[in-house]
Amino acid sequence: MKLKSLKLNYEVGVRPRYADCSHVDSLVVPAFTVEDAIHRAEKLLKSGVHVPELGEKVEYIVKDVIAPGDEIYGIDEKCSCGRPSASVGCSYLIPASPSSPLMNWVAPAEMGVH
Repeated sequence: MKLKSLKLNYEVGVRPRYADCSHVDSLVVPAFTVEDAIHRAEKLLKSGVHVPELGEKVEYIVKDVIAPGDEIYGIDEKCSCGRPSASVGCSYLIPASPSSPLMNWVAPAEMGVH
């Protein structure tokens, strides 16, 4: 059995360090524990999050983690603050507004974090 098969998908709430709104965007991270999910998300966010609308990278921080099985796991709260969409790397999209598509899937093989 591979250790990778023991990972669960944790929802990590992330947001810009400096933001007009306190809502968080979801990033799904395969991990062994809540602490592991935080560590993996912080590694993904370390070099900044690309915001195409602004043409620059923005510093994002981890605000919370929701474990699989929690009663609020999978609930997507929308916010109308108008925060522009952002991407982490080339395949991780963080939905930022009600008009953004919900694309918070992270491919474990592409994460670069093992």
